[in-house]
Order: sequence, then structure tokens, then C-alpha cells
Amino acid sequence: MPRPTPPIPPAEVPTGTQASGEGGDVGLRVPGRRPPDPIAPPPPKPPRKRRGMIGHAALVVLELAAGLLLVVLVTAGLLTWRLSRGPMPISWFAPYLEQAVNSDGSVHISVHKVLLARAPKGATVEILADDVVLTGTGGATVATLPEFRVALSVPALLHGRLAPTRIVLVRPRLNAIREVDGRFRLALMSDDDTDDGNDFMADLIAALKRPPDPLEPLGALTKLVVSEARLSVDNRQLGLVWSAPRADISLTRDRRGITGNAQLVVDLGGHMTQVAAELGYRLADGTISAVGHFSGVSPADLARITRASDGVLAAVGGIDMPLAGTVTLDLASDFSPRIFDVALSGTAGTVTLPGRLKAPLAVANLDLQARLEPGGLTLNHLNLTLPGSGGPAPASTVMLTGKGVKRDDGSYRVTLATEVKSVPLSALDALWPLDALPKPRAWIMQNLSDGAFDKVTFNLEGNAPADLSDMVPSRMTASFAFSGATVNYMDGLPKVKDVGGTATFDGVHLGIELTQGRLLDLALGTSRLDITGLDKTAQKMEMTLPVSGPISSALTVIDTPPLGYAKKVGLVPAAVAGTADMTLRFDFPLVATLKMDQVKLGVQAHLRNVAADNIVADIKASDGDLNLVLDNKGMDTNGTARLNGMPARILWRENFPAEAPIGTRVALQATATDRDRQLFHLDFPDWVRGPVGVNMVYTRDAQHQETILADLDLTKSALAVSLMDWRKVTGVPASGHVEVGFDQGRPLHVTRFQLKADGMEASGSMDLKHDFSIGHVAVDRYRQGRTDAAMTVDVDDAGGMRIKTAGPSMDARPFRRSASGGGNGRPLTEAELKALDARPPLDIDFNFDKVVTANGGREIGASKGQFARRGRSWRSVVLDSRIGKDNAGHLALRYVPDGNAMALTITSDDAGAALQQLDVLDHLRGGKLVVKGHSTAGDPHEVVDGTLDVTDYQVVEAPVMARLLSAASFQGFSDFMSGAPITFSKLEGGFHWTDTGVSFHDVRTSGAAIGLTMEGEINLSRGMADLQGTIVPFSTFNKLLGAIPIVGDLLTGGEGQGLLSATYRVKGPLDDLDVSVNPLAVLAPGFLRNLFFLSPTDEDGKPEAKPAPRKKPAKPAADPATPDPATPDTPK
Repeated sequence: MPRPTPPIPPAEVPTGTQASGEGGDVGLRVPGRRPPDPIAPPPPKPPRKRRGMIGHAALVVLELAAGLLLVVLVTAGLLTWRLSRGPMPISWFAPYLEQAVNSDGSVHISVHKVLLARAPKGATVEILADDVVLTGTGGATVATLPEFRVALSVPALLHGRLAPTRIVLVRPRLNAIREVDGRFRLALMSDDDTDDGNDFMADLIAALKRPPDPLEPLGALTKLVVSEARLSVDNRQLGLVWSAPRADISLTRDRRGITGNAQLVVDLGGHMTQVAAELGYRLADGTISAVGHFSGVSPADLARITRASDGVLAAVGGIDMPLAGTVTLDLASDFSPRIFDVALSGTAGTVTLPGRLKAPLAVANLDLQARLEPGGLTLNHLNLTLPGSGGPAPASTVMLTGKGVKRDDGSYRVTLATEVKSVPLSALDALWPLDALPKPRAWIMQNLSDGAFDKVTFNLEGNAPADLSDMVPSRMTASFAFSGATVNYMDGLPKVKDVGGTATFDGVHLGIELTQGRLLDLALGTSRLDITGLDKTAQKMEMTLPVSGPISSALTVIDTPPLGYAKKVGLVPAAVAGTADMTLRFDFPLVATLKMDQVKLGVQAHLRNVAADNIVADIKASDGDLNLVLDNKGMDTNGTARLNGMPARILWRENFPAEAPIGTRVALQATATDRDRQLFHLDFPDWVRGPVGVNMVYTRDAQHQETILADLDLTKSALAVSLMDWRKVTGVPASGHVEVGFDQGRPLHVTRFQLKADGMEASGSMDLKHDFSIGHVAVDRYRQGRTDAAMTVDVDDAGGMRIKTAGPSMDARPFRRSASGGGNGRPLTEAELKALDARPPLDIDFNFDKVVTANGGREIGASKGQFARRGRSWRSVVLDSRIGKDNAGHLALRYVPDGNAMALTITSDDAGAALQQLDVLDHLRGGKLVVKGHSTAGDPHEVVDGTLDVTDYQVVEAPVMARLLSAASFQGFSDFMSGAPITFSKLEGGFHWTDTGVSFHDVRTSGAAIGLTMEGEINLSRGMADLQGTIVPFSTFNKLLGAIPIVGDLLTGGEGQGLLSATYRVKGPLDDLDVSVNPLAVLAPGFLRNLFFLSPTDEDGKPEAKPAPRKKPAKPAADPATPDPATPDTPK
């Protein structure tokens, strides 16, 4: 690239006329030392001295020269003296001057007044012409010059020619025109000209552009000076029009070309600006160079002198700051630009680009270097320094570089690179052009705040027509590095703060990578935000935000409206402890009004040390290690945790759509120990002990109905149904199934339960109270052994139970075993009695088709009744049963309150069947039974005294009876032992029933063969009996004797005695009774025995005392050698 001719220091052009002369020129020399002419011939060498005498001719010449010199000196002295007094008129010289100037050009001058004047500040003289008129070829005046100065060549004068060496134009009016086709013309105009002016100046410059030639009219011209000119510039190519009210120009010609300088006062829309320039013309190639220096130039003023349609130049008008700089112009011989270099600098201003910048941009410093060539435009750099905050932060800078390569068709291929450093995000809105990446700009402006862009690079490629401002981008890329920013990734959610990261843009996709930051008190990991579709109408945002920290904060993020997902799963973020590693994913369109159903959400998290109270119905979670996956449709969580301290594996599914049939499903696997069940308020120690395997599923449907389905593995558990005397030991397989419903969020309704174990099956439902104690149990079917029944159990707030049970059969043997007690004879302690008294009430209603009463197939038929227990005793027992063959008999039992006392009634039309089927007595057949009794009002022990009456019955196969008959050697023993029954017509007597047993008195029975009396006690709590009485053979004969008045009593000994009788005693354990009989009494008449008080003795020879028949026996003393008795539930 050719470089312009180095500038020459500007010549001093004072006010007034300057003239200079060379050699013998008449004129004023330019102040300062003239540089040597590089192509002038070297000075001649001094001639060698000749030896010998100087000739006479030489002396004559010297004398003439001396004389002539003397004349010249005198004349010069007189001329100088004259000119010192003022210019000297030489009007006679005007024709010669006109001839010298007009001989070369189409414009002619007419000089009215010619003066010879001394050049200002000089020792030479010049010719001064005032009121010079320039006329065209037609004779018309085309311009006037107030003053015209010229210096002439002395050698030319000696040859009789006038050859100007220097011309000075004072106060001319000049018009510089750049035509649309690129031609350049400098015209001289008169004050009243309305056209483009004449070619006088063009002729002068054309003469200067030619090499010096003494034979040419202006061939000796070496300097052209324009002083105090008025200059107007009309660049019709660019539409640039401006003027310089004062222009001082000096041009000097030598053999290489033209050099010069200029000083201009340029009018930029009313603002006057000083411009200094160095000019150059290279004769070798005809190129022109100009270097201009200026300062204090406002680009806004420059824009006012441009065409409004010129976008590039008009845009300069938005820069409001004083600029200084240098402009270098290199023109071809046809004045077409070859190189246009600009170097600008400015301070403290603003840049305003309406429609591109949102607001005026404050600029502290500006530095620009650019070059325009025929091949295009190169922006070496445009550096902007923005005002800083005064703190330690580095100043914000903007640097632009670019290039516009011109194509053959006149269009441009444009590349532009921008680098911004240390720009606060708050200032980015003013700095980022509105039309540059408008969509990324809009998102960043709306969603990024605080912090700063540490570095931004922007690269643009595009195509432009002749006007570069009409460029159409074809490719755009950008990169960002920022720190300390706040990111609003989604409206309404907590913002990410203290963010550092980078971003890239390729015209289609904006990708943002966040390398640090915090979301609430969550640490932000490397994150991605991607905006795609920037080349389309619709754009989409995709983001991935990994965070780590407290679970409560993570839940707060996904619970903040419009998300609200923690509420959807029933969690309160602040109530959940632990840590989380969570990744948030969002996918949504970039629209002005975003709806939640347009947002695709994804969450993945690993939750550690999770702890939360009351996650479901008073259940506390702790030590959780869970994996969570969440999206718009639902949430999946799996892992392990302790629920109320119980280790469990959890699989949780939450469906968010309202139309989902199941909203929540939680599957849980655990092994519940006794303590675990206690913490869950589901401990039933009387029923279950030991670990229970639980496989549970909790669900909540669309109507918010909550249920639990649980399968139970009871193999390792010990089970018991004490009421039914059923036990399952550990290790025996057993399983259960439970279905639970909720009431106000609490699992209070066991809508279905099933239990299968060794020898037992049960199914039904159960309702719990708010303290999780049992309120109601409905057993649809209970099968255990020979029990096949259904029942309901209602428990009141005090723990009292009301049981209703019915079914095909009931095995009552467990109840009989419980009622029989332990048989160890130890009376209950006071504490045990108080414990029995404190037992809650128990009421039982029953109705069975049959009731198994004892082993060996003993059972009664259809039975119904009620039992009521209060404290230690049964307050009411009502039983109606079918008994006997084909259930033809009937048994009725009533033990019910009667005022403040208790009344007992037992009746049966088949006493033998009733006693046998109830497993009371196997050896009685037939008979009618009536038992009546009553307790004393107010008796706290409720002791019942009563009578019993049995008629028309038989005794068969009774071992005790057999032993009595055998010991007494009564007739009929052989028949009895052979299986023949002993018939009795009646049995009556009294009894005394206490809480430990029953005592009998005045019991007597008689039949055709024998009669029998009995007194004594059966202690049921100890399992012992002590009975005694009289056995009388031939009862009919003794009856006849006893019926004789007075004599009968004397013979038989009174009621219950016979003429012939034996006494007996039955004593010992109920299962091994000892029978003793006094055989000596067989032959003693009753009246003799009574008369002589011959008392029978027992087997060891000691006399036995006769028992008092109506005295209530005292309670037996405790036997310290016997073990504790079982607590009986025995009716008194």
C-alpha cells in the first residue's frame, strides 16, 4: 500500500500578503531557511588559479561590473527607501502583468491598479495588484480578487519575459467540488456567483502539477499561496457539504511534485473548528496526499453537514464529545480515493444512537483508527472506556475491530468483532444495541442483574450494499464471561445469586454455563442454560441447575409458586432436615406470558440424613437415604429411612395431575418389632409379640381417600387370642393382610383384616380411636378348631368391651379352662383383687347353633345368652340352650342382679343331659333340675345361698357311688356294678356359693334302693372336696318306719336317718377323691345310735365330728406350699 508523502511543517502565513523569490526573482522570500533543491545542479567548483598576469580585458570587465554594481546598489537603495514609505504605483506595468498571467489558461485577469511594494517582514519587493477582475472566454466577469500579489523571475526579465515565480491570492472565494463521477474541481468565485465558479484556480494548480519549465508561461512558478480565503466544499459523492470561513493555503513546487500546508477554520454547522493539514503531490505517479490535524471537533457537528440518508456519517452525529485526531487521505491522479486513514481520540462525552442504543452511553475515553480503501473499510480499532464507579474495580472498556471488503458489484462483505471488558450488568442495557441479538438481549436484560461481565466478545459477519449501515447479518457469534451476577431462571422462583460463568452465542443458540453461585443457601454446581430457536419465530429455554445443601432449601425451591410441589406431597420445607444433591431441569418457551402447563420440569435428587416430623399421620422419618425423581406428572422416591425409629425401605410415587386416579402411592417394606409397633400406636401385646414383616402400600386417590394395604409375615411372631385360649409360637408360619382407611388424615379404620395361622383363620374389620386404641372390631369369620363364628367387639373410652358373637359353632372349652382356675388353692392377694376389680367391664352377647363344652364330643345345641363381668365377678349370666337327644331338652340359666343383690336360677327338663353336656357330671340320667339362689343385699362378696331340686333321675357308672356301695355292702351294689342304674325320685338340699367354691347342706336324695344325705364343701379355687353324709339302704322300708308317728323318729333317728344306715366321707382332690365308710353302723339302729351318741370313727380310729348342716363354712386358709392360682373369670 503506497504511503502518503510525509507532511511538511506548515508555512507561516501572516495576515496580509507574503511573497518569496528564488535567485533573481523579484519578490519576498518565505521566512525561514529554504530547503535545498535535491535535483538542483551542484555549485561549480572554484576554478584553478592561472599562473601569470591578469589580462587587460579582464580588468575592463571588472571595472564595468563594478560600475554597474554601483548603479544597481544606488538604485536598490533609493528603491528601498521609497518602498519603505509605502507602495509605489507602477500602472505602466499592468499590461505586462496581465500578459504573464493570462498566457496560460482560459480565464483572463484584468488589472486596474499595480503597485510595487515591499513584502511584509521581508527585504524583497513584490508586485501587488488590487481589484483584479477575472473574465471568461466570452468576456464575462467570473470572479474578482481583492488583492493579487506576484513575484517575477529575474532571469526571465533579463530575457524579456515576465515569468511569475510566486502568486499570492488574498481573500478569494473558493469552491471545491467532488462530482458524483469522482472528478474534482477547485473553482474561483465572485461574491455574487450562484454557479460553481470558474477554472482559474484549476489552471494555477494544473500549472503547478507540471514539471518546472522556464519556457512555459507559469513554468517558473514555484509557490502558490492562498490567504484569508473563504472555502466551500461540496462532495456530491458523499453528500458532504461544509465551508471554511478562513482558509490559508501554501503550495510549493519542486521537481518531485508539490508540497504544502493549510490552516482552515471549518464551519461545522455553526461550530468553528481549527484544522491544520499537510499536502503533497507526487509528480512521478500523479497521486495526492493530505494529512489533517484537528481538535475540539464534535462529531455531532460533523453529522449536521452530511446527508441524512448517509447512515454511516449520520451515525457519527450520535457521538457527543470533543474529538482530536488525524485524517490521512491518499488520492489517485483522478482524485479518486486510494487510502483514507482516520485516527481519533476523545474524552468525556456520550454516544447516542436512536433506535440502537436504549439511552445515551457515557464514554470517558475514545480511541479510533480506521482505513478506507477502494477495496473496503478496515476498522483497526475503536476503543471506548466507560466511566468507572471510582472503586477498585477496573474501568469498563469496549473495543471494536472490523472490516468491510468491497465486491465487484459494489456490495460489501462485512466482519465485525467487539470485545467488552469489566462492564457492570447494570450498564449493559445502555451498552447493548437494541437491534443486536434482540432476543438474547431481551432475556439477559430481564433475567440477569448485579455483578459484571468480565469479558464479552461479539463477532458478526454479514453483507451490505453500498451503504454499510444497511448491513444484513449472515452469521453472529458471541461469548460472555461474567461474575457476581443474579440469575432469574424462572419468574417467581428464588434467584441464583453470586453467579459466575460463561456464555456463547452462534446466532441460533445461546448457551450459558454457570460455574458458581448459590440458590438460597444451596451451592450451585456447573449449570447450563440454553436458549434455542433464535433464528426462528419461537424460542425455547432449557436449563440444568445442580445444587447441593439443606433439603429444606431444595424443597423451598420446588415449593415456590408457581411450582408448589412440596405442598402437593404434603411436606413443609422448613420441617424437613437433611442434605440434598439436586439437579433442577426446566424446559419452557420464551413467551411474554408463561403458563405453568408450558413448563416442563425435571428434578433429580439424592437426599441424605432425611428427617421430618408428621410426614403421614404422626409418623416421624429419620436417617433417610432417598433418591428422588420429579417431573410435571409426578414424583418417584425410593430408598431407606427410619419411620418412628423402624428401619424401612420406601418406594413413593406421587401423581400430580388432578385427574390421576391415584394421587399418592407409598410402598413400604419393614420388620416391625414390639417397640416399633408401640411407637406406631399399633401395639397389641396381648395379641402379637415379636417381629412382624410388613409389606405395605399407602394410596390416596383423586377424591383424597386414603388407604393402606399391608401384607404381614407373622412367622417370627408369637400370636395369642386369650379369649379363645389360642396361641402360636415363634417360627410357626402365619400371615396376615390388612386394609386401612383414614379419617382426617389418621389411619383409624381397618376396613379389612385377614389372619391365617396354624389352626386359626380370622377376617374382619376394625376401627381405632384417635389415640389408636381399639374402638370397634367386626370379625366376619373366626375359625379355630371347632369354633366357626362371627363377632363384633366395641370398646368404650374406659376400655370396657361389648362383644356380640354368633355362628354355627363355638368351642367353649377355652372359657371353661379359664373359669376352672389354676387349682393351686392360693387365695388372691389384695393387690390382685384390686387389679381384678379395676378390670374394665365386659359384656358378651352370643347366639350359636351349637357349643362345644368339653372333650369327647360333648356339646350343647342352639345356645344364646349374655354374660356381663364387672371387676372380679360376673354380674350377669343368661343362658338358654337346647340339650339332650336331638336337642329336645332345654337348659336355662339366670344369674342377674335383683336390686342390690344377685339372683340365681337354673332350670332344665333333662338334668342328666344338661350336666353331662356341660361336662359337670357324667353319671346322671334324666330328671328335672331347679336351682334357685339369692345373695344378701349389700354383700360385697355376693355370696349366694340357695336350694337345688332334682326329681326322677338315675345314676349310672358313678365311681364314687360304686365305692360307697361296695364299702357299705348294700344290696344293689352288684346290680349297679353290672351297669344297672340306681333310680332316685327326688334330690333336694341347700347350697352356699362363694367366690372360692360351693358348700352343701341338708342335701338328701332317695330312691327304691337307697337313700343318701350329703353335707360339705367343694373348693373350686383349690380343686379340693370334703363331703360327708349318710347312705341308707332299703329306703322304702326305712320310709315306712319313719312314717310311723313318734315311733318312726325314735327308730330312724329323725329326718335324713334310717333304721339301718352307714356314714361316709369323700375327701381329697377332685380328680382323686378318697372315699371312707363306717361299716359298723350297718347293724346299729338309728334311734340307738342317736340315743347313745355312738359316733362313727374314720379309718385311723379318730372320731369324726358331725358337720353343722346350716353353718356357712369359713374361707380356707392359704396354703403357702401351693403355687399362685390363675386368675379366674368364674361366676360366683
